[in-house]
Amino acid sequence: MVNALESDSKQTTLIPTNIYADIITNSLNYIDQYHSQIEQIRQFGLEYYSDRFSAEDYRDLVSRYKLDKLFEVIGIESQNTVKSLFSSFQSVAGMMVLCFSGMRINELQNLPFNAYSTSTYNNQKVYVLNGITSKKTVSGLRTATWITSNVIKKAIECLRVIGEIHKNY
Repeated sequence: MVNALESDSKQTTLIPTNIYADIITNSLNYIDQYHSQIEQIRQFGLEYYSDRFSAEDYRDLVSRYKLDKLFEVIGIESQNTVKSLFSSFQSVAGMMVLCFSGMRINELQNLPFNAYSTSTYNNQKVYVLNGITSKKTVSGLRTATWITSNVIKKAIECLRVIGEIHKNY
């Protein structure tokens, strides 16, 4: 059916609103869970990647930072799956930044660490992302500002922590 729609029209087939709303709601809930323990995740990640741990030492590390319940909820069952703590979150948080900004994936991937900020316009707080657009001009790439929402603030904060952990890895 989708192929038939696409062949008859040049318009992109849309995701039904209720499915889109569920994806956003579930993603934001996941981000809230992650963000609620972001400082513990930071400390855990920095220590975890600074050394090698036996299975027992790994469990002790998880317990020390009180991440047992979060890891159980999001499916981090062992030391072998800990990298998914960061990669799955990056995917979900990145998707929310894309949803609430309208930027392209390559624009998201090139955002600087300090891209998220607020400005005031007509006495109202405006949330923005400052980066580089992939739309080329005669003189090359250019800077761009995307208006966004404060909804992605937690996602951005968590992505910064993941960036800090990876920088030290």
